[in-house]
Amino acid sequence: MKLVKKDLNDNLKGAIIWLSIISLLIIMILALHPIVVTKMNMMNEMLEQFPKEMINALNLENTNFNNILSYFFYEFQFILLASTIYAGILGANIISKEESDKTIQLLYSKPISRLNILLNKIIVVILYLLVFNFTLFTVTTICMLFLGNQNFDYLALLNMYLGLLLTQSTFAFIGIAIATLLKKPKSASTITGGIIMVTFILGIVSKIADKVDNLIYLSPVNYLLEGDFISRGHMEIKYMVILFIMLIIAITVSIRRYDRKDFNL
Repeated sequence: MKLVKKDLNDNLKGAIIWLSIISLLIIMILALHPIVVTKMNMMNEMLEQFPKEMINALNLENTNFNNILSYFFYEFQFILLASTIYAGILGANIISKEESDKTIQLLYSKPISRLNILLNKIIVVILYLLVFNFTLFTVTTICMLFLGNQNFDYLALLNMYLGLLLTQSTFAFIGIAIATLLKKPKSASTITGGIIMVTFILGIVSKIADKVDNLIYLSPVNYLLEGDFISRGHMEIKYMVILFIMLIIAITVSIRRYDRKDFNL
């Protein structure tokens, strides 16, 4: 329990910074909705000039900006990317920090197994991601109620953030796995962030032409954005299954590798 408290304190500053920035982004996005609605005719005329491939790449094919939830879902791709990068960095750093700060030596002087050390760190990651998404969901709901002038589907909004939580958790555990696999885990957060960016770009490329549409399966960070989420109300089941499988594999690799890892003491 002391280890959990220590890791919670060590990662609190970063969590507050990321949460504050993304919360402000949400407030700005929703505050701009009334202005966007007044410019819809101009925007529609402009979009008619765009090629279909570009419309698909920008996730504009099923967007009705008059509907506040549909409008927010389009903007949600930027929140999704930033939040997933945070989760990946959190997962990577929670492992690498012990080694870079040399505090792993202190841990080994205590009567605690490597498995328990790792499980405590996993608990911290899960707690942070739960609080992170609950806070963002609350901020979004309040903003939609006070800044919007229409009803919206609360369940669809909740499912949006549950999908975000699943995506974040997957990449957080990938970050943990990468940190356990590297001899010098200090670069784990950079590698994890790079993987997230590459997979996000692959998701955009997959929408440019039918010949490359299968690239979406290499873009798990984009799974939540696939299909008409607003009418369906949740992430597609096949993508949820893939994320769960990736998550389990990442956890398994982390546990097996951490137990045999050579630390730079």
